[in-house]
Amino acid sequence: MGGVALRNWQTISLLAQYGPVAVFSIYKGPGGKGDLPGVEFWQHCDLYEAKRSFFSKVQCRLQNLRPQGHPYVDWVYRDGVAQRLQDCLHQLQPEVVVFEEVWLYRYLATVQRHGCLTVLDNHNLEGDKEVYRQDTNASRKLQIQAHIRLRQIRSVEAAFIRQVTQTWLCSAEDQSLMQQCYGDRQNTWVIPNGVDVDFYNGVRQGDIAPAEILQQQVHRVLFLAKFSYGPNQQATEILIREIYPVLRQRYPDCELLLVGREPTSLMQQAAKENPRIIVTGQVPDVRPYLAAAQVMVVPLRQGGGTRLKILEAFAAGCAVVSTAKGAEGIAVEDDEHLLLRESADDLAAGVITLWEDGAFRSRLAAAAWELVNSRYSREGVGQRLRDAIAALPLETSP
Repeated sequence: MGGVALRNWQTISLLAQYGPVAVFSIYKGPGGKGDLPGVEFWQHCDLYEAKRSFFSKVQCRLQNLRPQGHPYVDWVYRDGVAQRLQDCLHQLQPEVVVFEEVWLYRYLATVQRHGCLTVLDNHNLEGDKEVYRQDTNASRKLQIQAHIRLRQIRSVEAAFIRQVTQTWLCSAEDQSLMQQCYGDRQNTWVIPNGVDVDFYNGVRQGDIAPAEILQQQVHRVLFLAKFSYGPNQQATEILIREIYPVLRQRYPDCELLLVGREPTSLMQQAAKENPRIIVTGQVPDVRPYLAAAQVMVVPLRQGGGTRLKILEAFAAGCAVVSTAKGAEGIAVEDDEHLLLRESADDLAAGVITLWEDGAFRSRLAAAAWELVNSRYSREGVGQRLRDAIAALPLETSP
C-alpha cells in the first residue's frame, strides 16, 4: 500500500501492546475493510463526502494566506470532521493521541481541548528545503510558488513540533535536519521505520514462488513504490529512460519490474511498447515479486524519511543498488549491505555486477538481512517506541 500505510500499521501494532487503540482516519474515499488486530474502534471520515459550501471554499482560500496557512493543511480540515473527532475524544477519553504527519495540524486544537498527551509522528521532515527543490529550468512562477510553500510548511511544522508533547522522526538524519530548520527541540525521538522480518522469510528461504507471470528465469530488476509520489515518479523515469536501456544492451532479454499503486502514464506507455517492462499496479502481496527479482534498484534523487522498500528487500534476501538519497536514514555501508551508486550509468553497472557475481550478491544479501533483523525488525523498533512511551508523563505506567 505504500510507506505511509506501513509506517502507520507499525505504530498501531506497537501501541496495541499498551492497551486498546482507536483509529480516527481522514482520507479521500471509503475507510478500511474488516477488523485489525489491536484496533477496537475505527472512525473514518471520507473527505469526498465532507463537502464544503462555496463560502467555506472561499474562506479556505483566504486562510492559505495566513502565516500558518498551507493549501493541503487547510484542504484536509473540515469543521464537520473536527466535530466528529471531538465526539470520539469525548466518548473514548484517550490518554495519548498520535498524529500521522504534519498535514493534520489544524486538528491539534480539537485534541488539546481534551487534555490529551499529543505526539507528532512526522514521517518526513517537510520543512527540509530539499523536498521543495525546483528544477533550475522551472519557470519563475513555479520557483516563487515553491519558495512560498516552503515558508508556509515550515511555519506549520514549527508550530506543530512546538505544541505537541513529543515528536517522532524516522531517522537521525531527519533529527539533524530538524535542528537545522527549527533549532534544538526537546522531546524528539527517533522511531525508525521497520518491517516484520518473519513475514519475508519465505522469500529468502525459497518457500515463496515468483508470481505466475514471472516464472521464466531471466535477469530481472525490481522497483517497488507508490507511483503517485513525486520522487518515485522521477526515479521511475530515470529507470525507464536511462538505466534500463543500459541493462538491455548487456542482457537483451532482461526485465524491469515496476510494482505498486497508481502507475503513471509514462510507465503504462513504456509497458505497451516493451513487454519486458512489467507494470503490475497494486498487488495483494509483494513477496512473489521480490522472489522474482535478483536485484532491487532505488534511483531516488529526492524525498524524506526512510525507504521501507529497502528494508523489505533486505528482509527478503533481495540485493539492493541505491543512491545515497534512496538509502538515507538506514545504517548501511557501501559494498557491505548494498551498493551505493549515484549516476544512472553507475546504478546500471551496479545491477550488472550483482547479476553476474552471485557469490557477492549473496554476501550483500546476508549482511543486509543481519542488519534489518537486528535494527529494523519490529522488536528493534519496538524498543525505541517503548523508550519514547516511557518518557511520556502518563498517569499510569505502561
